[in-house]
Amino acid sequence: SSVGLARAAVFGWLAACISASLSCAGPGAEPRFLVTSSVDELPVGEATLRLSVTDRDGAPLPGLEFSADVLMSAMGHGSTEPVSAFEVGGGEYGVDAFFQMAGSWVVLGSFADAGHSEEFEIDVDVVQE
Repeated sequence: SSVGLARAAVFGWLAACISASLSCAGPGAEPRFLVTSSVDELPVGEATLRLSVTDRDGAPLPGLEFSADVLMSAMGHGSTEPVSAFEVGGGEYGVDAFFQMAGSWVVLGSFADAGHSEEFEIDVDVVQE
C-alpha cells in the first residue's frame, strides 16, 4: 500500500551509520540509500519481503552488502527459524523469514558499500490467512 511505501521511505531516509570503522555522512546528513517495500502485510508462516534500494536520485543500487533480521517487539522475540537476506538483482533484495504468529513485526538490517553503511527498519503486519 502507499502507506507502507511511505513508511518504508521514511525509515530509509532516517537510516544511520552503524559502524564506527566505516565512514558515515555524520549526524544530520542525508542517508545515501532509500529502502522501500511494496507491501506492509505478510502471512503467518514462511514469507518473503522484497525490498528496493535506490540512491537519492532514484537509481537502483545493486551489489550492496545486505543483512537482515526480523523482530516481534511486543513479544520480545524474533523468528524461530534462520532469516535469509539475499540480493535478487537490479537493486532488488529479499528477506525470507518464518513468522510464527500474527501481529506487528519489524524487518531490520543494513546495506553497505565501499566504506558506508546504513541501517533500515520496515514495519510489517503479519496476518493469519
